[in-house]
Amino acid sequence: MLVQSSPSRRGCVSLAAAIVVLLSSRTATQQLRCSIRTRRHTPDFLTTSLPRAPTLLFMRHAQSSNNGHWYRKGILGLRDPPLSAAGVQQARRAARALSHLHVDLVFSSHLQRAMQTAALVFGTRVYVAPYAGELARTGTSCFFSPGICAHTRAAQRAEMGDVVSAQMNWSLVGGEDGRNDDAAMGPPSLQHFLSWMWNQTLVQNILMDKGANATIALVSHGNLLEWEALDFCWSHPTNMEVYSTPLMKGMRLPLKDVNVAYEDD
Repeated sequence: MLVQSSPSRRGCVSLAAAIVVLLSSRTATQQLRCSIRTRRHTPDFLTTSLPRAPTLLFMRHAQSSNNGHWYRKGILGLRDPPLSAAGVQQARRAARALSHLHVDLVFSSHLQRAMQTAALVFGTRVYVAPYAGELARTGTSCFFSPGICAHTRAAQRAEMGDVVSAQMNWSLVGGEDGRNDDAAMGPPSLQHFLSWMWNQTLVQNILMDKGANATIALVSHGNLLEWEALDFCWSHPTNMEVYSTPLMKGMRLPLKDVNVAYEDD
């Protein structure tokens, strides 16, 4: 028996077909953009001696104790976890791979795993910065996401040890005895970090002295980088993944000119 479609049914079918075409077109456009993006793997500052702008390196920390254990996720994770033994080795490999670069200034989030990574990779003074902590889908709750919450600075120094602690400089965020909560460090926001960074005399002096040859690094966290710095073409940053981008005043997020500078094996 032949069944005729009602006008309302035909309308629904037409609407569904239009949506499929629209999504297919959008997906094709995204795939084209992403295929172009993935071919840009070698950062410009590694292939030219005359960079057009200063360089910002931003990296995810090496493997933490939470990252290294499947059962330490979310509510079961450690608060402010340090690097795992594997994470320490990751950071040391990155230090060797990036040893030919001259990095003029190193910033880190206020969480241990980022500070340890910065100290091991660069072996120089590390300035703890605001707005560079980690984000979580559960919000700011230390109960549901203990890994996003820092210990006190005194507790961090005790756990990191004298060698790493000696590299840390908290002068830009209230000193060694300052607080590590959001009220003092600001909620995680790369846009706020960039605005804050440009206002630092330390940064202004380096850029005035080095100009386009200056390189500044930030060691931060996977969710913050994925959700704010990178657009949809990029996957979640792996532990110890390093990106480069031209450092320009007024740069907006997500960043459009991004290259992978280093990936751990």
